[in-house]
Order: sequence, then C-alpha cells, then structure tokens
Amino acid sequence: MKYFRNSPSWTNYRAILAEEFGILLTTEPEECYRVIRGHNVRIDQWSPSGLEKGTLILVHGGGGNGLILVPLAEHFAQRGWKVPAPDLPGYGLTRPKPGYTGEYAEWPAVISEMADAELGPTVLIGLSMGGLTALMAAQMSRNVSGVIATTLLGSGLID
Repeated sequence: MKYFRNSPSWTNYRAILAEEFGILLTTEPEECYRVIRGHNVRIDQWSPSGLEKGTLILVHGGGGNGLILVPLAEHFAQRGWKVPAPDLPGYGLTRPKPGYTGEYAEWPAVISEMADAELGPTVLIGLSMGGLTALMAAQMSRNVSGVIATTLLGSGLID
C-alpha cells in the first residue's frame, strides 16, 4: 500500500501551509485503507481530543485528495470530532475497483456508505465539487445530521 506520510508532496504542502499561511500542523493523520463499494479507499483520519462528539467527513473536490483539507481536519479533531478524509475514486492513492471508468456517481455513493457506517452524529463538509458530493451523499444516507458545503454547481438541489 502507498502512503503519503513520508512523501515529498506531503512535506512540501505542510511547508507551504506554515510559511505562506501561518498554519502549523501539530498532528499527523492515521492513514488507512478501507474497501468501500469495491474501491480500496485511502483515508486520512484524525482522532478527537477528549470526548467524541461525532464524525465530520471531509470531502475534497475535483483534482484533490483527503489531505488537501488538513487544516480543517486538525481544527475539528481538536474540538472533539473524529475526522476522516478519504481520497475519492480516481484521486489520491485510492485504488478504484476493476472496471471503474470515472463515473461521478461513485463519489456520493462512497461518502454515503462511509456516513452510514458511523455510530454517532455525522456531518459532511465539502468544498468545491466536494460540496455537491456531500449534499448528494446526505440525500442518499440514513445517517447524516448536517452538511456544510460550498459550490453546489447550480445543482437545483436546494432552494
């Protein structure tokens, strides 16, 4: 399995966050893989500080991966949330299932399945195309308490 923890891109990203934006990351995520809908999904996960309030699933946009949202992850984990950030099929180090040809419908289905596997309150946070993904996943899931999203791409899914 491939991991980001020692990769030059992760080291460079952390340096840019610190030097250009003053964001100093103090914790490393746990990296794991989980089979979801036949995809071997790589997930960065931050454990909560103190009593767990619930789960906040971070949803990246097109061209990204779970680590792109690391400043949000660390912030929420320090406030008691478990924070998984998956690499969606076709991006990052996730290994798509055999025959996967990039169908966008897999993204909300993967996030919905992740949310349904959580035991407590679950909130989805999506940025850019991840915002639309989070909203669609919430509509599919039986376990999403809320959605924080940007760029819904004129979806017509909200009033």
